[in-house]
Amino acid sequence: WLVGSPPVLELPRVDCEGTPWPFPLLGLELDSASADIFNLVDAMEDGLRHFHITYPTYSEVKDDNRNEFESRLMALRLAEMLNRIRKHHLQYLRAGIGFSIRTPPHLMPAFSEIRKAVTANRMQMFAWLLDARGVPRAQVAECWAHMSQAKRQGEVKVIGLFGGGAAAVQAAKSVARAAPVSVYAAE
Repeated sequence: WLVGSPPVLELPRVDCEGTPWPFPLLGLELDSASADIFNLVDAMEDGLRHFHITYPTYSEVKDDNRNEFESRLMALRLAEMLNRIRKHHLQYLRAGIGFSIRTPPHLMPAFSEIRKAVTANRMQMFAWLLDARGVPRAQVAECWAHMSQAKRQGEVKVIGLFGGGAAAVQAAKSVARAAPVSVYAAE
């Protein structure tokens, strides 16, 4: 083996306040199309321990009933996948697996459904990102107030923004009693 190299190679991680372990910089993105038990099992066997749940981006906002249906459907698919981990004899990895979620403003209620699916299987939901791409500042501030409350209540350890630039960060900071932007991600 190479002199000075660690005996085991691990995926890169970075310390992030609020997470129980260093935040993995590499993970598997799961959406309604890719939420498949075989993708999850393959990723776990390959050493991935961070799974990021996303929703498709639409050019128009759907009605409230459709948004609620989409949220629940994804939560049910995720719960089914996580329950099937036992059949693949990977349940011993639960303590080291973490989930994050990225929601657009119109799917904010999806967080609680997804969180229930993850925590019911004794895994951690440690980060919630608001997809702020193209979102007006007032709507970012409204969503950030809701996310800050969820963080204060202990439902999630880290909240952050995905896209939106400096305007989204300033909108989040303008909220009274707001939690800090712990993570900022962009494409």
